Parts: sequence; C-alpha cells; structure tokens
Amino acid sequence: MSKKKSSDYLHQAFKNLAKAQEEFQKETKDTLRRHEKTLVSHGQEIAKLEKEIMNMRNVAIKAQLDAGVPNKEVALNFGLTPARVSQINKSH
Repeated sequence: MSKKKSSDYLHQAFKNLAKAQEEFQKETKDTLRRHEKTLVSHGQEIAKLEKEIMNMRNVAIKAQLDAGVPNKEVALNFGLTPARVSQINKSH
C-alpha cells in the first residue's frame, strides 16, 4: 500500500473517530439531561412526602396529648424532646 493511501485511510479513520466522539458526547449530554430531570422530579416528590409524613406525625402527637398522654411520654413515643412536643402542640 502506498504512503498516500495509508495516509488517506488514517485521515478518514481520525475523521470517523472524531464524529463518533461527537455523537457519543451528544448522546451522553442528552442522557444526563433526562436523568437530571428525573432526579429533580423525584426529589420534589420525596420532599412532598416527607412534609406529609411530618404533618401526620404532628397530628398523632397532638392526638396523644389531647387524649391525656403526658408530654414526657409522648416525647418518648416519638423520639423527641418534651420541649419539641410542646412546640408541635402549640402550632397545631
């Protein structure tokens, strides 16, 4: 094979490689954008669920207090300090 032909093949191979790298980078960016949107969406859903869970916990705390369970016992039941139970009770 002549030097010219070898050079032409190498040149074409490098062009093909560069094109493949560009396509790969584009596909990777597109995939990352899709995953990022999914993560943001899931993060928002998780935050909403955490808020709902905290509200349900606070309603349960208030219900125990209204039923006459001592503040200190309610605090133990929920792994909180009595001061925090008092704050929750006042805010609900």
